[in-house]
Amino acid sequence: MNSLVMGFLRSIPDGLLVDLQFQVSKISFENNGPRNNSDRWETDYQGRARIGWEIEEGTTIFVQPRAFFSRFRVKVDDFGTIRDYNEYELTAGIRLNATPITFLEFLAGLSTRKNKDEQFEDTVNYLSRGNFVWNPTSVTTFNASLNQTFEGAAAEGVSGTLTRSLTTSVDWTPQDDVILTAETTLRIEEFEGIDTNTSRQSMILGLVAEWAINRNFYSRLSLSREMQDGDLATDEMTENKVSLRLGAAL
Repeated sequence: MNSLVMGFLRSIPDGLLVDLQFQVSKISFENNGPRNNSDRWETDYQGRARIGWEIEEGTTIFVQPRAFFSRFRVKVDDFGTIRDYNEYELTAGIRLNATPITFLEFLAGLSTRKNKDEQFEDTVNYLSRGNFVWNPTSVTTFNASLNQTFEGAAAEGVSGTLTRSLTTSVDWTPQDDVILTAETTLRIEEFEGIDTNTSRQSMILGLVAEWAINRNFYSRLSLSREMQDGDLATDEMTENKVSLRLGAAL
């Protein structure tokens, strides 16, 4: 996967904060034996804005609209399905600087997905998130995030998927140009159907090393192991991933 990320952050007098982000990601797949994966190649476009107002020192309320567009290289896949879709999200929340080294953030909202294929219904989903950041020392940061989303399903006989996840991580900066991160994610997915309900559990362990080579170039090495289990036999799997990213900044 290749990504391009651009951002803009501006703090305006009298407590107004504007944070804009735009990202383009290109995802490609190799063919797997007789399986032709060329119809899975996609390009994703994402734009997000956060407009906040500091109502008092250390406390900011904000609204955060987001738009996501997924476009596949092959318009109609091998099964006759148009996979392109647009997703729109609107959330609101509050950010608290509880102490000089502790930060809390909560937000909730709705998102809607509009499918290009008319055989799939458009869906409306709800979501909520909570983030916690603690900096006990100048070189160590503890992070925790709790997410819950419900996404309605377009398939017949399935009402939707409720996903809950808890992610914790520790960042350590042994020197100014190096960041080491250890991360753990627990995820539970509950598939709610008309006739039957099933669930799936995942644990993801990861290590990340980021190195700012100089002011213009950086690198990122990521190692992860995902262990998954569930009510169905096909849910059981273990996946190991290794990725190396080289980037440039102007």
